Amino acid sequence: MIKLDKLPKGYVPYGTLSLCGNKLLGGTKIIAVKNVLPLLIGKGSKPQIWLQALQSPQSKKYILLVDSSISRHPLVRVEEMGRQLIVKINGGTVLKVEQTGDDQAVVTELDLRSIGFNVYGGMSELSIGGLTFSNSTFDQVGVMVGFEN
Repeated sequence: MIKLDKLPKGYVPYGTLSLCGNKLLGGTKIIAVKNVLPLLIGKGSKPQIWLQALQSPQSKKYILLVDSSISRHPLVRVEEMGRQLIVKINGGTVLKVEQTGDDQAVVTELDLRSIGFNVYGGMSELSIGGLTFSNSTFDQVGVMVGFEN
């Protein structure tokens, strides 16, 4: 399980991650549920993605769907198009991210609703748990949005 205090080996944050019209600077993570990170995006020769989902709402156990941009589940596909990675679950796009420089990447599409998180966005705004973010900057704040449950 990927947690704030237990990041995966090989994870190196982008200096600048543009996320659906917002900027995350200095290694700021996208979301945390308690101390679990459902989505992590790091840099490499191409974007490195870690994605985990709740196994069931009752269990509070997580399953790893994507590990360092490699699918670990039969319903999950990671497609590479140049410097862009697209993660699909059951044919629906969950994440579209493109590395635009050595230390920066852009997320243009994000939809985690199919894996149990009310998080989705496009080019210009991001909705997380009923909140909408647009043109915001988060600089070295640890986590953009955190939830207790």
